Parts: sequence; structure tokens; C-alpha cells
Amino acid sequence: MAHDLQDAATAIEHATGAPVARSFTPYAAAIDERVRAIVATEGYLPVTWTVSTADDKPDAIADGVCDRIMDNVEDGSIVELHLDEQNSEASTGGALPQVITDLRAQRYHFVTIPDLIQPCS
Repeated sequence: MAHDLQDAATAIEHATGAPVARSFTPYAAAIDERVRAIVATEGYLPVTWTVSTADDKPDAIADGVCDRIMDNVEDGSIVELHLDEQNSEASTGGALPQVITDLRAQRYHFVTIPDLIQPCS
């Protein structure tokens, strides 16, 4: 696994011309203590989502995605969204304008993972 992380970082850096972010998101949240330890030893921060939208399901619709986010989001939430599924444009893309409007109305702010892990001032 450590070798895979190193190979992936090299490939990403080669493709983008920039160093990789030092965070790691496991596929399908498949992570245990062994994986966390390897990832941390390699200098990565394991990051997983806290709100699953189920937007990758074939029958996902925008209203359902929106409801799952709004019913489960709280300060510090990381929302899992997919852009690569057959119905992503309709489910995820359809939900995002309303989600963004509603979260902003509740005074939420959108930040990146690097912003989220900064120490509080």
C-alpha cells in the first residue's frame, strides 16, 4: 500500500506539475487501523466524508440528494458527492444550487480540506 501511495503521488505530480495534497480518501470509505497507520506513516492525512448523499445510486434524484445533505450536515461536515456517475448531472448537479443556497442561508461557509484542518485561531 505504501508503494501504491508513492506511485500515485509520482503520477499525479507528473501529470499536474504540482505536488500532491497530503490527504488520502479511501475508496468507498474502506479504511481500518492498519490502513490509517500506513497512510500516516507515508505523511498523508486520512480524510473521509461525514455526509453520504447516495448521489451515485442509479435512482438518485436531486431532491433526495438535497434532503440527505440538509438533514445531516453540521459544522465541519464533509459531504460526499459524485461527478462520474451516469445520472450525476441530474442528481448531484440538480441538487447543488439548492444545497448551496440553503447552506449559505444557514450561514455555512464552504472551505477546502486544507482550510478545514487548519488550527483554530
